[in-house]
Amino acid sequence: MNAIQAAFNKPTWQTVPNDLNLLNNRMVALKQIRIDEQIWPDQGILARFMKKAPHGPSLEITSAGLKLLQNGMMQKNWTKNTAQKVTVFLNKHAAHSEVANFEPRYSTVFSITDENGTYFLEVFGVGAGIYLATHSQMIDGLTVADPLDLKKFKLSDDNQEMVKEINNFGFSKLIAGTGYEFLGKDPSVHQ
Repeated sequence: MNAIQAAFNKPTWQTVPNDLNLLNNRMVALKQIRIDEQIWPDQGILARFMKKAPHGPSLEITSAGLKLLQNGMMQKNWTKNTAQKVTVFLNKHAAHSEVANFEPRYSTVFSITDENGTYFLEVFGVGAGIYLATHSQMIDGLTVADPLDLKKFKLSDDNQEMVKEINNFGFSKLIAGTGYEFLGKDPSVHQ
């Protein structure tokens, strides 16, 4: 079992703990991610009411680097001098029969490695992943790795359209030969 798979098998943090060492090789569920002026997940008609920082963990990405925040307060900052590797990929979640969508859903996962460890940050939807994959040089001095080749998908304001495009391509085909094949197994194991 590799480090990524091990992180998926541990409980996900819903908040950023005071001791950041506890986040090493663990998932953190983000409420939102902001890349420059883009925000995911899209808040739709509520966007103008959501100007303040979200309650809970969030990630801001600018040309200067990446900032992990809790309730709008910076907890960790990665720059070209501190981040050794940044990778973006997708996580597959089971379809929900209670809603009108019977197809799998996806979230974007950011893997950030520095001298203290590796951190996995997950946000609902695929837009942030596709955006960062197509703008992989936007962080000065860092290149974002895209092992699933997400840049082949069209970025859209509609998450469902992007999900349909991924499902039409085939998630198992997307992860084949990448080292992320475990994500194609029963999604209930790593939700």
